[in-house]
Amino acid sequence: MLRALVPTAEDIEILTLNDIPTLHVSYATGAVPLSLAGDGVRNAVLLSLELGVQPGSLIIVEEPETHLHFGAMRLVANALARTVAPHGTPVNQVVLATHSLEFIDALVGVCTELDLQQSLSVHRLALNDGRLTSSSFSGDLVATARLDAELELR
Repeated sequence: MLRALVPTAEDIEILTLNDIPTLHVSYATGAVPLSLAGDGVRNAVLLSLELGVQPGSLIIVEEPETHLHFGAMRLVANALARTVAPHGTPVNQVVLATHSLEFIDALVGVCTELDLQQSLSVHRLALNDGRLTSSSFSGDLVATARLDAELELR
C-alpha cells in the first residue's frame, strides 16, 4: 500500500536510533526516520496503515489531500478506490471529509477509470442561516456535474 502512495519507498521498518525503536521509511538509497520525512510522506504512511484493513471494514479519513501535490492526490484517490473494491467488487466502505475540489476531481477520475462510479457518492453539508442542510449526489451525477457544470461540492 505504501508503494502505491510513495512509489520510491520500499518498506516501512522499525529500526533503532540511539537504542530507541523508531519507525523508518526505507528507500533504495537508505532509510529515513518517519519523523524527519516530509508531510506528504508522513501522511502517506499513516493512510497506508489505515487502509490495510480486513474486508468488510468501514474506513473514515479526514482531509486525505492535506499537504499533497495534485499528482499525489491522484495516488491517494487510487489507493482509496482500490481499498473499496480491490478486485472490482466493493468490499470496504470509505467515508471521507474534504474541502478540495481537486481531490474530488481526482477521485471521480479514478472511479471512472476503474468503473466504480456506482460505488461513489458525495454528501454535501452546509450551514445556512443556522440551519444544517444536506444534499446527496450519486457517482454518475458527481462526474457529470463536475465536468458539465463544475458543481461546487465542498
